[in-house]
Amino acid sequence: LREIAAPHIARGGTPEDLDVLRQLLADPNDPIEAAAVAAVGENNLVELRVDVLARSRYADPAVRGPALIALAKLGGEGVLELLVASAGAFRGAIDGDIAEALGELGDERAVPVLVAMLHAGPASPAYEQTRRALRRIGSPAWSELMRLAHGVRGGTSRSAALLLAEQSVPPVVPILIDFLAEDPTDPLVHRELAALTCVDFGQTADAPTAWWDWWDRVPKDDSRAWMRAAQEQQMLPVAPVDGLRGGGTREGALSLVATIERGKGPLVLRAARELGRLLDEDLESPPSMGMQRAAWFADLRERVELRYQAN
Repeated sequence: LREIAAPHIARGGTPEDLDVLRQLLADPNDPIEAAAVAAVGENNLVELRVDVLARSRYADPAVRGPALIALAKLGGEGVLELLVASAGAFRGAIDGDIAEALGELGDERAVPVLVAMLHAGPASPAYEQTRRALRRIGSPAWSELMRLAHGVRGGTSRSAALLLAEQSVPPVVPILIDFLAEDPTDPLVHRELAALTCVDFGQTADAPTAWWDWWDRVPKDDSRAWMRAAQEQQMLPVAPVDGLRGGGTREGALSLVATIERGKGPLVLRAARELGRLLDEDLESPPSMGMQRAAWFADLRERVELRYQAN
């Protein structure tokens, strides 16, 4: 019950609430203590930062991991250094939490640590959190990921290439084509190459050659131009040239909503990723049909309007 109560108490934020949270932070039951530190971070209760800091250094793994995430949300001096020093603690048992915390912190100085963690590959328990953290940091990590993608063929170079493709980084296209040529049955490489380029040659007799021919005809430095061309080909509202740069515009975002709703093939996934970037959220797949689908898109359009109403 106390574990469930912690988030509600933290939202109050009164001096009395803080006193109760301090008691929960001292609870000998790890799940309760972990729930308390998570609630402190979620509600940015900087008054309890010292309490969280102590648990991020000395607590058991079940509490130390959530405490590091909470500390990253609270911010302050020395957080990055503490996270880096904690990597590998408990034989890597909290590396997933450390990766999540580094992503939350969003400091580009964390890139070398996260890239080193990515080397552990998909078998690592921290793999997905590491990928999310690198995605969240974004463009400051791209040069290091490109270096990794260009390296010796293997799991790590493939992981780096896929991660770059998810972020629509144009220069990774030739690397993905080479991967596809080596293994035409690789479903992830095929999916990411199709989503990035907004064309799908998967059903052709020689997909890598078809993508090379496509690559020779298109601009090499603007992956959004590829998406706009696909929107035009499918007779969908085309995003303005400047409508998706940076934080985007209302018109650009609404063109993506229409593409998700009425588009076909890999263009839909690409549009969902672009819109997720503009809204700073991971979009779920919409319901396939009926009133639930209509309600889902109505809610999505409302979120877009709220995002740009001040612009």
